[in-house]
Amino acid sequence: ASNNIVRTTSAANIDAVSITMLLPSGLSEQDPANGDLNGSEVTFNIYTKLGAGTYSLYGTYTIKGKTVNPYEASYRINAPGAGTWSIKVERVTADPSATQHTNTTWSRMTEIQEVQVSYPDAAVVGVCPCGYCTPLCRRAT
Repeated sequence: ASNNIVRTTSAANIDAVSITMLLPSGLSEQDPANGDLNGSEVTFNIYTKLGAGTYSLYGTYTIKGKTVNPYEASYRINAPGAGTWSIKVERVTADPSATQHTNTTWSRMTEIQEVQVSYPDAAVVGVCPCGYCTPLCRRAT
């Protein structure tokens, strides 16, 4: 398997990340005997590390199927604790041969900050004084 991919969160208050893995050439394997395209699979491990600690396995994931188009799969990874943390993706499946289309790249990472906003004993009310402030008001006239 090839090089590991490592990314670090930008702030200490990140609760989770969504990582998207991209298979730019799709997911298939060509049979050298007859030229048929068959389904294939790629397996990778995701590790997390809090601060300067050590990496621990978060999970093992496999993408299976058959497509000749680019394919993306997203995974939510929860924070291992409070503070800045790192995510490492390690390909388990052997690197693709000339007949396989399973190149895998880390397309993007979205940081997720869960905020619990509460307004106890409160209600939200909207008033449209002119009657034209929304498309619904405009249709009524």
